[in-house]
Amino acid sequence: MRQTYARVYLRWRRGIVSTYEEIRGQIKTGDIVLVKGDGVIGKIIRALTAESYSHVALFLWLDGGLWIAEMREGVGFNMQPASQWFDNSKDSCMVGFAPEPVRVVPDLIIDFVMKSRADKLRYSYFTLFTVWLSQLIGRVLPAGNVCSTWVEKAWRLGGLSIIGTPDPGDFAQHCTDLKPIRKNG
Repeated sequence: MRQTYARVYLRWRRGIVSTYEEIRGQIKTGDIVLVKGDGVIGKIIRALTAESYSHVALFLWLDGGLWIAEMREGVGFNMQPASQWFDNSKDSCMVGFAPEPVRVVPDLIIDFVMKSRADKLRYSYFTLFTVWLSQLIGRVLPAGNVCSTWVEKAWRLGGLSIIGTPDPGDFAQHCTDLKPIRKNG
């Protein structure tokens, strides 16, 4: 059953918010973290996409550790331990549990992530503009790799494809559950 934004808001209002440590054991390869960026770039992305989220990243279990892999604007492919990622995050985050077809292909997703790492994928601000233009005109344009198009490629390995050019908020609609995460301490 898909979680609506209103239900997630009510969970947050009632104080049902988890820390990374509390939710870590529930996360599977292919699940995502949605970010509501409060910085300049995050606010611009949210304004241009008319979405609540400005960034999406992918969880994966690798060698017994939980990692986050992502495409970062101006940087490209980035991967780090999830605990470190959450310690460094200043923004509001939501863990999204991927649909079952995505969660049952962890080896394919790990291979995809490792190939992205080896290829040293880049992400330019021009690519972000191309995604916005694609959404504005309602046509899929060759956009390269931004956070949402990259995660959508991973999810496609499980048979789930988002119609059109995805933005971070599009993933929330497909998650089986969304859980707000608060900073530790």
